Amino acid sequence: MAVTTIQVDEHVIALLKKLKHEYNASSYGEVIVKTLNNSQKNKFLAGYLGKLLSKKEKEEIMRDDRRDSERF
Repeated sequence: MAVTTIQVDEHVIALLKKLKHEYNASSYGEVIVKTLNNSQKNKFLAGYLGKLLSKKEKEEIMRDDRRDSERF
């Protein structure tokens, strides 16, 4: 696998370090992939209702969505 270096400011590296710990990830690359995958899942959860709901309503639903933590 090819590896590259990117430049980020101190704020971004602090966020990456925090998420690396929260995700129990082995690398910053893993943190980035998990974060991007999670953001894509959230976009798809609205489905058809996403067209009918306001942005505020969608954000409220996503905030209250506990299904992930309640799964077996």
